[in-house]
Amino acid sequence: MAYSKNDRSERLLQGRRFTTDNLTLGQEAFTDVFDLGATEIYTDDGLIPTASSQLTFNSAADDQKIVSGSVVDPALSPDLPILRYHFRHKMKPASDASKEVYYFTTSEPTHPDTDTVTSDQLIETDQQTNFVSPKYIIASDSSKSTEGNPPGYKVIVYKDSSATAGGVSSAAANPADYVFDFKTGVLSWKQNKPGAGQYVYLTAYQYIGRTLRSQIDDGSIGGGSSGDFTSAGISGSWQGALGSSPTAVVNSGLSNSQIAGLAAGIVSGSAQIVAGLPNGVVSGSEQTIANLPNGVVSGSAQTIDNLVGSTILSGSGLATSITNITSSLTIDKGVVFTNANGQLQQDADGKFTYDSSDNRLKVDNLETTTFTASFVTSSIIKASGSNVLGDEAAVDVQTLIGSTVMSGSAAVSGSMFVSGSLTFNLIDCGTF
Repeated sequence: MAYSKNDRSERLLQGRRFTTDNLTLGQEAFTDVFDLGATEIYTDDGLIPTASSQLTFNSAADDQKIVSGSVVDPALSPDLPILRYHFRHKMKPASDASKEVYYFTTSEPTHPDTDTVTSDQLIETDQQTNFVSPKYIIASDSSKSTEGNPPGYKVIVYKDSSATAGGVSSAAANPADYVFDFKTGVLSWKQNKPGAGQYVYLTAYQYIGRTLRSQIDDGSIGGGSSGDFTSAGISGSWQGALGSSPTAVVNSGLSNSQIAGLAAGIVSGSAQIVAGLPNGVVSGSEQTIANLPNGVVSGSAQTIDNLVGSTILSGSGLATSITNITSSLTIDKGVVFTNANGQLQQDADGKFTYDSSDNRLKVDNLETTTFTASFVTSSIIKASGSNVLGDEAAVDVQTLIGSTVMSGSAAVSGSMFVSGSLTFNLIDCGTF
């Protein structure tokens, strides 16, 4: 039959997958446990050595030595501890005195039969977990043991009456006689259990790298125990987060209200926040930016200079919403004025132009209350309608240099003084 309850239970105990009873226990693939806590998630699993050539510990002289992450990644900086090697660690028997179950605890038993764990239903305070199974090593090295040369991840177990690891003289136990749970550090004997006066020794590699829990606690993931993301929690380039389609991310991922509701100072600093975005990233209604409160976007003026699209500085969008310009403004097209409220005003029809090459301003029509000029030069000056020069007869003096030609009548109110000759073609004296 395809399903066997006993086979399935035993395989799950060893962290193996159950597919069919046509496969033996040793043929089934290793798999993850079903329920995982943050302390059980290895965030440095990519630094666990995957070949025997990366493992060098296999003897009593190597007991408690550390395998670092640089074995897998030589460029790793700073280096990280990943594995600890345990050579023939003495395991503590279960409290029921049946000698069928043993636990990997920091404290080693002083008597093989009577020094047991406190309770089989409670986890010992010094119980060790997270041992590395052969599922982490390449298939060709999966049969190599923790005392092999070169070593692997297959544990070695001994039953011996010696009270010290150095005195163990018996051969290693048959792996078919026991089951070792790499996740919990519990060893269960299926047959040929230890006899009276015999200790149980185990050699294994243990994972001591970082876990999701440890990184949440120290703030390297998630910004610390407060749960808030900080500058340490989120870093790096925005460009990588945008992926291959930044336009879609920005357009569909953030609504107007989400951006408009940002508090002051949320987006600040380098101009690259906007300058590095490709054409089309900021698009749609101008109100997406126009509704931002004061202080949300701050820093270099280049943040605005590099915005793309024809709608950014026109219409009723961003152009009419910038009301707090307090520094100089540099432009390279047309002339910009501001109204009484400081809002930008531009001539959209080209009715006035400025030529920087000769410092000349050309205006089709100019209306002003007061006009002051130091020097006016022109070949023709036309002034239609009636014109008044001066406003106080006894004070204002109008000086014309050169010949003066008048077409039409001239009337003089008051005295007229002529220095030099006065020539007339015709004089009508009228009545004296």
